[in-house]
Amino acid sequence: RNLIPGVFEGKWASVFAYGQTGSGKTFTMMGSNVTGVKAGTAVKDKSNCGLYYMAALDVFAMAKQELYQHLSIGASLFEIYGGKLFDL
Repeated sequence: RNLIPGVFEGKWASVFAYGQTGSGKTFTMMGSNVTGVKAGTAVKDKSNCGLYYMAALDVFAMAKQELYQHLSIGASLFEIYGGKLFDL
């Protein structure tokens, strides 16, 4: 949450998840509602929506404020896996 207001003041923000395979990076970023969809093990749990979703809620809530309604919103998501860069 601390990164979002700065973005609306002209600052840049990024989140970098780094760790060993299986350490929970995808779960942290995407939450339990998305993690495991392909395997059929996704869990509907509002207590863990993931960082992507929570950040989007904050961004769009701020964008609704009259002060920021003139702004447009864009985002880029990338994954580095096995030494290769993937544009998500």
